[in-house]
Amino acid sequence: MAEIINTFLKSKMNQDIDSRILPNGEYREAVNLMISRSEGADVGEFENILGNTEIASLLPSSGSSVIGHAIDETNNLAYLITTDFENVDSSERAAVTNKCAIYKIDLSSPYNVSTLVIGSFLNFNKSFSINGINLVEDFLYWTDNNNQPRKINVVLAEQNFISSTNQYYSTEEQISVAKYMPYQTPVLMERFFTRLNGPISVGATSMLVGANPNGTSIKVGDIITDHNKQNTTELINTLTKVINVDGQTISFLPALATALPDSFDIDFSRSSMTNQSDVNLSNHSTQTVTAIQGNNLIKIENPDYGGIPRAGDYITKAAATSITFTDDVKVVSVSIGVYSGTPRWDITVDKDVSSLLVTNDIIEVAKNPNYGANWLGDPVFLEDKFVRFSYRFQYEDNEYSLMAPFSQIAFIPKQYSEFGAGQLNKEVEFSSAGTVKNNYSQDMVDAYKSSIISWFENDSDNINVRIPLPYNTAPLLSSNLKIKNIDILYKESDALSVKVLDTISLTNPTPTLTVINYEDDLHGFKNQYFYDYNYKSSKPYKTLSESQTTRVYDRVPIKALSQEFVGSRVVYGNYLEKMTPPPSIPYNIGVNDKGIIYDNYTQYPYHTLKQNRTYQVGFVLSDIYGRQSDVILSSNDNSETGSGSTVFLPYNTAATQGNILAWLGKVLTISIEQPIGETVNLATGEPGLYSDGISVTSINLTSGGSGYSLRSNVATTGGSGSGLTIAITSVTGSGEITSFILNNPGAGYVNDETLTILTGSGNATFTLTIPVSNPLGWYSYKIVVKQQQQEYYNVFFPGFVNGIPVIPSSTGSYEQDLGEYAFSTLISDNINKIPRNLAEVGPTDLEFNSEELLYIRINNPDVISAAPVPGPAGFSYPINVQYYPSNLSQNVLNIATARDTELVAIPFKPNQEQGDYGQTINPTVGSNTVTSLTGAIPWGKTGANISFYGADQNPFLIKFSTSNQSSNSIGAQVTALASRNNASYGTHCMAPILSIAETKPVSSLLDIYWETSLTGLIRTLNRSISNTFNGVTGLTVSSFSFPESITANNTASFVPSTGFQVKDGSGSIIVNATTDPVVTIESIRLVNSSALINPEDWPFELDSTTPYLWKLKTSNPVNFVFSESSLSPTLNENYVINVKCVFDGSNTGDLQTTYFNINSNLTNVAPTITDCSAPTGVTIADNGNAAGIKDMAGVNGSSVASLNQIGLVWSLGTVVIFNTTTPAPNIFTINSSGRLLASNLVDLTSYTVPIILTDANGNGEASTTCNLLVSVGSQHVPLPICANRRNNVKAATCGQNSEWLFAATTVNTIQAGGLPYPSGAVYPPNALYNVLVQSNAVSGDSCLTGGLSQGRMRLVVNLDGGSTTPVGSDAIITYWIQFRSNANPGWVTATAVASGALETTTDGLQITAPGQGAVTQKIYNFAQPGEYRVVTNYLTGTACQAGANPAFYVDFSDASYPGDACGVLNPCT
Repeated sequence: MAEIINTFLKSKMNQDIDSRILPNGEYREAVNLMISRSEGADVGEFENILGNTEIASLLPSSGSSVIGHAIDETNNLAYLITTDFENVDSSERAAVTNKCAIYKIDLSSPYNVSTLVIGSFLNFNKSFSINGINLVEDFLYWTDNNNQPRKINVVLAEQNFISSTNQYYSTEEQISVAKYMPYQTPVLMERFFTRLNGPISVGATSMLVGANPNGTSIKVGDIITDHNKQNTTELINTLTKVINVDGQTISFLPALATALPDSFDIDFSRSSMTNQSDVNLSNHSTQTVTAIQGNNLIKIENPDYGGIPRAGDYITKAAATSITFTDDVKVVSVSIGVYSGTPRWDITVDKDVSSLLVTNDIIEVAKNPNYGANWLGDPVFLEDKFVRFSYRFQYEDNEYSLMAPFSQIAFIPKQYSEFGAGQLNKEVEFSSAGTVKNNYSQDMVDAYKSSIISWFENDSDNINVRIPLPYNTAPLLSSNLKIKNIDILYKESDALSVKVLDTISLTNPTPTLTVINYEDDLHGFKNQYFYDYNYKSSKPYKTLSESQTTRVYDRVPIKALSQEFVGSRVVYGNYLEKMTPPPSIPYNIGVNDKGIIYDNYTQYPYHTLKQNRTYQVGFVLSDIYGRQSDVILSSNDNSETGSGSTVFLPYNTAATQGNILAWLGKVLTISIEQPIGETVNLATGEPGLYSDGISVTSINLTSGGSGYSLRSNVATTGGSGSGLTIAITSVTGSGEITSFILNNPGAGYVNDETLTILTGSGNATFTLTIPVSNPLGWYSYKIVVKQQQQEYYNVFFPGFVNGIPVIPSSTGSYEQDLGEYAFSTLISDNINKIPRNLAEVGPTDLEFNSEELLYIRINNPDVISAAPVPGPAGFSYPINVQYYPSNLSQNVLNIATARDTELVAIPFKPNQEQGDYGQTINPTVGSNTVTSLTGAIPWGKTGANISFYGADQNPFLIKFSTSNQSSNSIGAQVTALASRNNASYGTHCMAPILSIAETKPVSSLLDIYWETSLTGLIRTLNRSISNTFNGVTGLTVSSFSFPESITANNTASFVPSTGFQVKDGSGSIIVNATTDPVVTIESIRLVNSSALINPEDWPFELDSTTPYLWKLKTSNPVNFVFSESSLSPTLNENYVINVKCVFDGSNTGDLQTTYFNINSNLTNVAPTITDCSAPTGVTIADNGNAAGIKDMAGVNGSSVASLNQIGLVWSLGTVVIFNTTTPAPNIFTINSSGRLLASNLVDLTSYTVPIILTDANGNGEASTTCNLLVSVGSQHVPLPICANRRNNVKAATCGQNSEWLFAATTVNTIQAGGLPYPSGAVYPPNALYNVLVQSNAVSGDSCLTGGLSQGRMRLVVNLDGGSTTPVGSDAIITYWIQFRSNANPGWVTATAVASGALETTTDGLQITAPGQGAVTQKIYNFAQPGEYRVVTNYLTGTACQAGANPAFYVDFSDASYPGDACGVLNPCT
């Protein structure tokens, strides 16, 4: 025999080409075979695949299925993923009762099974099989296109699994491929919270607090604020600082402007940036005591001006009777003045120093209390750096989280950011007869000479960087999030790289965490725990790679259908990358003076918002894993009343600035009108808010009780959990709670539990809400800012000259063009800050213009100091002041050297008459003629003093226009000395003093939003928004569905049909309000379109018949039909209804308007097949008949007749031989119009033909099936019908009625047929003849039905007049014949087959029979398969009156085969 040998080296099945040309090494088809891939001689050979053998039982509970598996061939292990939960709706999650699990099976005997993970949090779903699963070393990765991609460490999972409540993995955050992202910014602040021990009156400067552990938690210089920063009005609203700490007695300044009640909660805060390397503070000085007045006033005459004392500065003395830090002597206030011609400081201190100091003692003011003699940091490392801090987590699998937001720049300038506030050890002679003293203004001189501000260096060298953590202990971080290390990150302002300062282990040793108790809008009521990293100006030890620096999210998709590993990289396919954010958020941006109520001043006391800039502020939302939205801007951007997302901050004015040294700065403010990110619409990808499924998010007052008062952190009782506290925000006169807010959500509660509020009467109650788990909802937010006006220069001038500095010879008046132009000298690097325009200039050009614009910020006005301090009596000096330019800039007109401008002669000569520049004279001196310059200039007579600073060195002079500032003059007149009789008199000489201008900033074209340090939890922010808002803050229901079958003016068909109510800021449903809320529809649009529907075409209205309840109602007419476009992603006929809510919750007439979206989604209703009756007269002649067997009819679910044929698709299921499971393929087809066609029909055979009707072009979410019975030729009726009436039973006699039942029931009572009876028939009957029961009783068969399941039944209705009936008497009865398709639908009038003389009337036909044994008959044929019955009214007539024996009975048989004996062709089933 011929033999063909083929080795299938290609291991490839090929069904694409003809078998005759199939290449060697490929095969056409293989079943239960595999190709050997061994490296031996049998490579490429077929191997049989082994069959299945049960080796273990995983699922003691029924219903679970394996939906994914991975095989570890190396170790002969299998990993199985199982679940008993099934739902095609991905928005539904497994309940706590569902069993989702991951198992490991050892495929070697004895086949041990290990549970790795079990719990409903896994959310496995039979409808979402796991097709992407990989085992990589010890890590099992999988994705199911329902949850986000996940992974576990199978070794750790197995080693640590004890039970379902004690296992290594128990939350979504532990198993997700995307890691938890730290969203909070590091905090550079120390804070201590305590409570007053007694009330404090207005004007007080000390307080007694309840606690100050070891006397160290509160320190001198601490800022005092209200602890509850959610109050609309804070009681401490000015910058108030601690000046002395004596145990629990705290002294402070300034004095209180508002009284504080007993037990008032107070925060003491300070920046965590300190200087520990310098012995002295910036304003330190050494002074000689002149006298001690009283007990606490130190007088110092002719002080050394090293720096001005400040409140809180320590006073120490290095002598035998020294005052040290332990004596705690501190400055309370300082008065500076001149008394009898002698400068003097009067320093008030907080202690009695009469026994500590005497005249001529040498004291030191402002020693550094933070100085550490053993401090080991680098004292100069941070001086020239602007650094920011962040952190990231390292997880147990050595993956890293995203970087947390960076802090603001950690920078506190030296000298308290003030010129003249430090000690520079420069000397100046104040007058020809004066004393030489330290010149505390030398830093200003250095600025315009060298363009360097000597004190603009970082005074901080030790920073306590507080890392916020999501749990209160390090072990919880390790167990709950699998974190093992924390990297402390560092970034310099001018560097792109991010560096690592240190890596902190959470286990060896276990770090101790600290806490700040917050009660504000950003944090809510929260104990925030921190790891405190004490940074000592050390250098970073490594630099992060660029991929880590630019990594803003992990690129792990929301869900993915497929997964594979390529090299060492996991790759996902067919994925959804991120959720859909809100299109906008209703908020307004503003600017305000920096205040103390929030932490921005405490942490960053010298930061402020740059003026003359435009800012655009946006939100970025993120899930808990760091998947971020794009920047979301304000929905008020086009509003005529709101500022929206953009604001311009102009320069301050003299009226708004106030004391510049007391000014704290400017900040951006955000006013948010309603909660954000709460919309859940999976059709559009809007996820709503994150929920872990176990935390309380809102509360609803059910009973207000009595006897309560306003207070926060009120404990509660009841429920399954513990720790929930609330704040009572309003009560009635009887103490009934009318509004409250959630403080601490506690833990361990169950949704919808009722809790009781303690204190008061103890009978106020509320219910709580715990949303279902939503791990991919929006979790946190951060604020980002776009500011495109960026690089600019500060130009330092030695003062401005107002007008041309000459005296016109013709008029003799002072100066020309005052208020029109100003001039100044450009020195050092300042020359480069105002570049000359060198375009279109020639080689001989000496003067140049510039395109630069200047904004004057510091001016030298035309006055001198009215108070001759410091210095000898009578000495006066020039001053500089803040200048407020409004929004006006100065155009630079000319830049040239002093000689080229001819504005000042070199050398300068005073009082020279006008003349040519460089003019000379030739006087004779002795016998010689000497040529010399006259010093004349061509513009007029020179003044008595030189006009420009440093003019003899021929510097560059700048000329700029000042005409637009005519009422706000720039610079001083300098040409002559005016009278000193006026308090404000001109300097009239160039007495240089620092003046400053800003250049116009360079505008960037990059559309970049910069991350800020403002971040937080969205749910906390939303709670704060709601708690402080007097309008409607939410709806009880925000999503409805309605069927396409809904009719006009309908409210009942919406799901839910109960409508919605509105909620106030406390989360309570608004009822019985003083002023009722008004809720109206503002707009309606399709979910897939931004175009608004015209109001006259709105498909919905609001029904507000019931007070405080609104229902959706369909308009008239309706035009809904569920079509193919109604499916995802088009979602046509899904609507977004924007409702407007107007309400005044404060009852003050302050109406608040809010808007909310309601989703109204169309649902599919199964189509209806309107005629499922069996066709009659079907024969084999119908094979191939184009006219078909039956034309089916149906409608879709729409209630609109003109739309009910849209999208209908007919199809067939599996056709079987009637009453069997035997398929009968290739016999029936159905066309698009519903015509049933046949071929290959077999005579005398019945078929069950499932005819399926689907709408939405065959894609509908529901369908209808008609199991059509098609009988070919004549079929034999079932055996009980063929056998006819048994035992000659005649059921009804005089005065009785009867029922003759042809059905599939063995119930033999008179109620067996049930209702409804036709009108006129009497129920229940006196007698029942159950065809099935009677037949089985006689034949002994166990037939299952007495109904007509096939064939044609002849039914004969008989009325026997009775053999004893007298002549002339008769019997009368009325009967009805009914039909039903099966045992469930109701009975209807039966339809008889019209055939010759046979009867067709079956509904209430009366028959009469005479006596003497005469019988009246009515004969029918029935062919429709189903159940039948004959029912009657009472048998009456004169025969009954005569006492005769008439009777009613029914006979039945096979109409197609009359007279044939019953046999095997008559089915029994």
